[in-house]
Amino acid sequence: MADIGPKTGAVRNDWGQTITELLNERFVQPLHDWSQRNHTRLRMQNYGIPAAVLSSNAFVDLPEGEGPQWKTLRATRWASSASHLYGHQVTSSETWTWLHSPVFRASPLDMKAEADLHFLLGVNQLIGHGWPYTPSRSSIPAGDFTRRVFLTRRIRGGS
Repeated sequence: MADIGPKTGAVRNDWGQTITELLNERFVQPLHDWSQRNHTRLRMQNYGIPAAVLSSNAFVDLPEGEGPQWKTLRATRWASSASHLYGHQVTSSETWTWLHSPVFRASPLDMKAEADLHFLLGVNQLIGHGWPYTPSRSSIPAGDFTRRVFLTRRIRGGS
């Protein structure tokens, strides 16, 4: 929103609060209610300003982050904080998503280093991203671009 004078801050605050309330009332809460009716827990990467705020995680059973950013307040710290605030025992994180580019350059040591960062950020459940497959017709290890770690013997001369 453009600067409209002295009330700009108040208007932006009202807009952000309204968007957050709509997200919680019309998406997160109904999704949580549905998961409860179907006897499952709701795992969600519920972050972003606007619309999700930390209190939006009150409706989430398993807060999940993404990425091990250490020097900034990012999604993984957001999820960990939500777990602590709302008494959740599990904090998960989508892990190894952007470990290397191209994806086939990652090593097991790289994976351990990133896992350690997630643990330091309060995560206690790592969720691997992607799948370990290269189509035989593909000339590129790991096939098309997608965010995942890819380990294979084909890269290192194996069969």
